[in-house]
Amino acid sequence: MKKYSKFIIVFILTFLLFVIVRITEPKGIDWSLSFSKDDKIPYGSYILYQVLPELFPKEEIQVSQYPVYNILKGKEYKNSNYIFINNTFAPDELDTKELLNFVKEGNNVFIIAYFIRGKLSDTLNVQTSLNYVGNDSIKINFSNLELKNNLPYSFKNSPLDYYFTNFDTLESTALGFNNDNKTNFIKIKFGKGYFYLNTIPIAFTNYNILDSLNSGYIYKALSYLPADSKIFWDEYYKDNKAAIRTPLRFILSTQPLKWAYYILIFSIIIYIIIEGKRKQRIIPEMKPFQNTSLEFAGIIGKLYYQQKNHKNIAEKKINYLLDQIRSRYYVRLDETTEETFEKISKKSGVELKEVKSIFKYINYISIRPQIKEKELKYINSLIESFYKKAGIYGRAN
Repeated sequence: MKKYSKFIIVFILTFLLFVIVRITEPKGIDWSLSFSKDDKIPYGSYILYQVLPELFPKEEIQVSQYPVYNILKGKEYKNSNYIFINNTFAPDELDTKELLNFVKEGNNVFIIAYFIRGKLSDTLNVQTSLNYVGNDSIKINFSNLELKNNLPYSFKNSPLDYYFTNFDTLESTALGFNNDNKTNFIKIKFGKGYFYLNTIPIAFTNYNILDSLNSGYIYKALSYLPADSKIFWDEYYKDNKAAIRTPLRFILSTQPLKWAYYILIFSIIIYIIIEGKRKQRIIPEMKPFQNTSLEFAGIIGKLYYQQKNHKNIAEKKINYLLDQIRSRYYVRLDETTEETFEKISKKSGVELKEVKSIFKYINYISIRPQIKEKELKYINSLIESFYKKAGIYGRAN
């Protein structure tokens, strides 16, 4: 024990210093895209939810923590609105069926998302696309002259501009557009009710509702919903719902539990240091198992390629690339900003222009249901070029 005492004392002092620094350090701003009514972070929707009673003063506002099917199945609603706000909205077939019946009976659905996918997208015949704008602001406005602002609404810190590339012009009405006159806000007649679709969810977040120049956009957009209607506010389809409910995420998000967790880990380490040498038996030498992973990966890759499942192969290569960037360069990819691209470029030694090209093509592939062989080969060539210039070896071919 004596020969380890100095080491243990230094270790304990280091750990205590770490705890003090962690407790006293200021918390950084969380820029994740939450869109939740409970989040006061810049891209949460806490303020919007709080002002809903002012926009719909006479009616009930009900928070939905369950799928659309559970809320609407077997029930009849009249003069009601359902609001969804998220990165992507892709309900399954059962949810889509209930949502379509809900609107058909004369109710309204307001969907605010970058992408609308699945059966609902097919039924409404809508598709979205994007432009990379980098550090430039997204500029949008209304088509209705009574709502149109003299100067377009400008939203910063978003490198991508989303808009509709396809929608039924006979059943749809364009309500808003971007700086390139591409439609980003539409109304679709369905039965007795309407779908309102908007591709700019960041416009409805805390960050922009506090901006006096942009807050008007939110109120005007929601004014299309009848003010004397019941409101369903969705919290079930939020992207961060599953992550928040995991036990470890809950422990680390609560200060007392977080430090109890750290102390437990610290105690286990000390126990291993003190007791490990005393009770550790001699470990017999064992021959290593033959590594057949590369051979197996090659077989699986050929199988996917023969089945023409090009997008599946591309997604695996993209996921591996993103994992390499995170683990090697310690760059967060929750949101891809100009600053993110510059960090990747500096740390990898790959030119900034090439880094942007890779991420632009990754975004292109992510919105395509399927891709062709030549598109797979192109994204593969971009990734291989990045690996070569960055000096990353041992990658999956």
